[in-house]
Amino acid sequence: MIEEYVRNVAAISRRRSMPVFHNRFGTLFNDAVRAPGGREGRYLRWRWSSAGVIAVPVHRGLVGLVPAYRYPIGAVSWEFPRGACNHDETAQDAAARELQEETGLLARTCALLGTLHAETGLIENAVQAFRVDVHDSVPGDSAVETMESVGDVVWTSPEDALGMARRGRVTCALSLAALYLAVGSVGLPDLA
Repeated sequence: MIEEYVRNVAAISRRRSMPVFHNRFGTLFNDAVRAPGGREGRYLRWRWSSAGVIAVPVHRGLVGLVPAYRYPIGAVSWEFPRGACNHDETAQDAAARELQEETGLLARTCALLGTLHAETGLIENAVQAFRVDVHDSVPGDSAVETMESVGDVVWTSPEDALGMARRGRVTCALSLAALYLAVGSVGLPDLA
């Protein structure tokens, strides 16, 4: 039944790709488009330069959230470590690297949880979400980037992380989606 609805949704067609801004992180487009009814218009679209990853740190049945100051919202956001793949780096390796850079934690195993889109109305790239089981050992060296502002990892049960989301304490869409994907993998029953 769902597939029938999907087949009946008409596409917005791109008439001309129009880049309006570019830097090393990505490109902003203000494309000329045609709506299903034939009306011409514009559509903003952002393309990241590299594939994105998000790492859900798991240790002894707990998930690790990181408080990160996010300049665009002007506030601290509870999130999972995330970032982008380097040239010739697999998404799995990038998830482990981002975890170490932002927390100092070392990955023991990485398992793909699924594919996410952060903002389907604006950002074209998908983000790969990984469950990253961390070593019991003392964290390794952290090489937090200059424009990052992150605090220490806070370990919490998946139930408490979901409670934080329900109370509006976790609002990062990627972290919420990755938490949902990870819930079954850390032993919490389905959310149904």
